[in-house]
Amino acid sequence: MSAVILFIIFILIKNQTSADTQRSDMFKWCIFIYVGFSFLSVLIYSPLTWFAIFGVVFYILYRKRKNGDFQRWERDANNWKQHSDWSADYESTREKWHNLQNDHVKSRILPKPIGKRTKIVENFNHKYTLCLTDDEVKRIVDASYMSQGWKKEVEAMSAKYATVYEWFQGYTKWLRAYLYVFKVQNVTSDFEQQEKVVEDTFEQVFDFADTLENLSLDQKIERVNSCFLTGFDHETFMIAYRFLESKGRFHELETIDLVTNHEAFDEMQEKYQKES
Repeated sequence: MSAVILFIIFILIKNQTSADTQRSDMFKWCIFIYVGFSFLSVLIYSPLTWFAIFGVVFYILYRKRKNGDFQRWERDANNWKQHSDWSADYESTREKWHNLQNDHVKSRILPKPIGKRTKIVENFNHKYTLCLTDDEVKRIVDASYMSQGWKKEVEAMSAKYATVYEWFQGYTKWLRAYLYVFKVQNVTSDFEQQEKVVEDTFEQVFDFADTLENLSLDQKIERVNSCFLTGFDHETFMIAYRFLESKGRFHELETIDLVTNHEAFDEMQEKYQKES
């Protein structure tokens, strides 16, 4: 019926308008709006339309709540420990973090099926070349159902980042740097044991770096990467350094010698003494 009415109106307008009017934007918009309303009137009377609208609204609300939950968790974690702040109250921060282990491990962000969680870790592993083996991926996913710490890590992997460095945030950046830098990792389902593994591994790296005297930081990082087959850069190297420092393990980064010109200084001093 709508099509018939549209056809009649079109004939009447065509006979009563000039060619310029027919080509005008106003004329085209009138036709477009009429067609749109005709199409919408058909949809309104279709039950499938209301199911589709309900589904879209439900999905938008679900995604908004999911993103809100993750952002609240990230905000709370960052309130405890700012991005580069490894201060003396580390143990207090660590205690707050591990108190989360008493919470229910159920996640409002992650899908419940194990296959979908596995896909999240696999995709993240591939995107950022973490070099996690299939067994290590399985261990992380399995642990996300019983460990608050690993659950939060998988939740973090489900988020989108502009760069991998955006991932290096919060209390567990030591773990994320470890997974990113080392091509061969030691992943355990016990989160506190995992922290110990990372601490001991970083300590071995910096014990070696301490033997590299009279080298710049860039040169030390290059030698470390060559020795341990790692992928340290300035950012991840400093994350490891501050993490060990928070554990009471202190190391030297580099000794900087100022460049001076003694001869020019002596000449200026001699000239000043003569003038005076």
